Amino acid sequence: MSITNHERQQFLEQFKKTWPIERLKTLKLEDYTSVGDKETLAYWLEFGIGRYLGSIKGGDSSKFGIYERKAEPKGQRDFISSDDRYSWKNKYGTSAKSAFANIKKKIIAVIDAVQAGDVEKIELLDFESALKWKLAFIYQNHAKPCVLPIYKLSKFKPFMADLPNYTHTIAYTKLLAIRGNRSALEYGFELWQKADAIEGQSTSDFDTPNDEENAISTLKSAPLNQILYGPPGTGKTYETVRAALQVLDPVAVAEYDACCHAKSVWKDRQQARQVLKARFDELKGQQRIRFVTFHQSFSYEDFVEGLRAETDEASGQLRYEVVDGVFKSLCEAADAKVTQKVEATIELNGRTVWKMSLGNTLANDAAIFEDCVTNDYVLLGYGGDIDFAGCKSRQEVQQRFVSSGVRLEDSRDYRLTSVTAFVTKMKPGDLVVVSDGNFKFRAIGEICGDYAYKTNPEYDGDYAQMRPVRWLRQYSPSLPHTELLNGQFSQMTLYKLSSPSLDKAKLAQLLAHAPTDTENQRPGARVLIIDEINRGNISRIFGELITLIEPSKRAGAAESLEVTLPYSKKPFRVPDNVFLIGTMNTADRSLAGLDIALRRRFAFTEMPPRPELLQNVSVERVNIGGLLAVMNQRIAALLDRDHCLGHAYFMPLHDEQTLARLADIFRQNIIPLLQEYFFEDWERIRWVLNDQSKAQEHAFIVAESAGLPELFPKVNDRLRQTQRWQLNDKAFSTIEAYRGIVAVASTPAETAVTSAQGEFSPALTEDDTARMDA
Repeated sequence: MSITNHERQQFLEQFKKTWPIERLKTLKLEDYTSVGDKETLAYWLEFGIGRYLGSIKGGDSSKFGIYERKAEPKGQRDFISSDDRYSWKNKYGTSAKSAFANIKKKIIAVIDAVQAGDVEKIELLDFESALKWKLAFIYQNHAKPCVLPIYKLSKFKPFMADLPNYTHTIAYTKLLAIRGNRSALEYGFELWQKADAIEGQSTSDFDTPNDEENAISTLKSAPLNQILYGPPGTGKTYETVRAALQVLDPVAVAEYDACCHAKSVWKDRQQARQVLKARFDELKGQQRIRFVTFHQSFSYEDFVEGLRAETDEASGQLRYEVVDGVFKSLCEAADAKVTQKVEATIELNGRTVWKMSLGNTLANDAAIFEDCVTNDYVLLGYGGDIDFAGCKSRQEVQQRFVSSGVRLEDSRDYRLTSVTAFVTKMKPGDLVVVSDGNFKFRAIGEICGDYAYKTNPEYDGDYAQMRPVRWLRQYSPSLPHTELLNGQFSQMTLYKLSSPSLDKAKLAQLLAHAPTDTENQRPGARVLIIDEINRGNISRIFGELITLIEPSKRAGAAESLEVTLPYSKKPFRVPDNVFLIGTMNTADRSLAGLDIALRRRFAFTEMPPRPELLQNVSVERVNIGGLLAVMNQRIAALLDRDHCLGHAYFMPLHDEQTLARLADIFRQNIIPLLQEYFFEDWERIRWVLNDQSKAQEHAFIVAESAGLPELFPKVNDRLRQTQRWQLNDKAFSTIEAYRGIVAVASTPAETAVTSAQGEFSPALTEDDTARMDA
């Protein structure tokens, strides 16, 4: 169906007539979204005549913040909550009513802002991107438009080559300035068609995928294994926060980027960073992000699995248990499926939480656990065939043991302790965590009845102590203990779990978000950050897993592989939802090149110095961005670009643009790093600092008087003298010393920094180059 521009204008007027601002201010939830109702605002925006005003078709209904469902929600999404009728994004509220109230406020805020011509306010508004820009386009003053009917940010790329870090605001402002006398609607449609032609595709649907669709696309396209590499101080570890969230919460990253582009004030950007870091810390607390630093002593046992000595509670004998390393535990958590959940979120409400082992030997462990989960109870192996019904205290339990002829070691006997807790202290409503060794757990249940004696001939008279249980969660394979505890489980068969060992926030997370279907649910993606990845012995740390981390060898891939681990003797595979992010310092001269087996399995992202981040920082009229750029030009000429100086050393100057702070940076960071780079070749360090062109009192490094005649009387003429150097302390507190670093640049220091890519062009004079070559 071909729509003319005149018809589009008519549709625009009809939309505003049907949905005037006054109606939006009194909008009700059922008028905003309703299944099968073509008269709702959501339907008009996506499928009604609103689709001819720039479509937002694509993805699912979560693009509207809240939506009514046709059926029960499918699967589990951490950012979505649901009741019996609606689903909504958690960030808008804790109920359908509160969420819609916030969404309606944001709709009105968008309209108020666009009618005031304040596009930047809309940019910063935390609201659904496509939705807010479409509303802004429709309700703006079309005599003086400030928004185009293009809501997909990437569609502007062909027109923004000179501004690669553009936002919606920047794109709208630039393109509207050259629209001529065409309407915004006509002009926007023309731009969309031109973009299609430039991108070499047939005319697309004039639409924009929503944030969730973008997030899914990002997750699929993000490299499973990547390494951020660059010289010291370029923000590699700093960038891992953003890289991890690009995988786990790309919407948070998009909001952060938008804020940084819109805000030029450093403090505002820092506040946005704090919000991003808080989200990172939240996911890290949920064990979805793990952080580890490689070093020369880091081993396979730390990374994959190893043996640890433990003392058996019953026999007192020493035994060795396989302990998972950081990578294996992360993989098993990512690969675990929830095989059973109740259809409700379980509140803790001060419940007592118990740890319990179901089976205490390798021979009967599996059978007992399966028996318990099948028949909805837990069984205690101690106490034999003694019936403890009616016991109310430890003394009464002890008397039953004695009456049955059982000889206890003393009043602290482990059998007496466990039975007493099971019979007299456990109560209905308590929670029980079923361990799987000392480092895993496989089920969580709720005690739902009193103690009972149950004969079990198949267990030779043991496991007769029973408590009925409602199983709340079961996991296969078992989850690592780190998903629940701040430490490991004790060897004891039964005991209370309490703070600080028990992390109640993690337990609450495990007991929340119950599904409403019967499908097994996989946890979300997991990220392992490996700092200083090139400092470890790669073959020693990864072992046989070096092959399994390849995308084509991951679980579910066409060429999927698994190996049998040497300690546990169990098969192991690497899931396709585990992402590895490493950092590598290219200037670490104590190490050989990165293991080639690892290099070809990782995508490499360079993190160069970015002096443009310092272009607005000056200390007594010395531009710090230009200062850094010139020094790095000289280092690249003398050594290589892998040994440049990172911008991170100078970032504190954003908060404190003083000569004293600059002096501290040079004393504590820059000069020591240059000493390391040049093996204390002070002559070349002087060239980097341009000391040879300065007055003596402004040079950081000056010649030291050798005093050779006094040291070696009468032999001075036979000595081969070598120049000796010393630091000039006074220069650090003199602004002319820093100004002199860039004094011979062929262009002003400020122009040594480009605003786009952070690269710098050569700015050395011929005289300066000649001195270096001398």
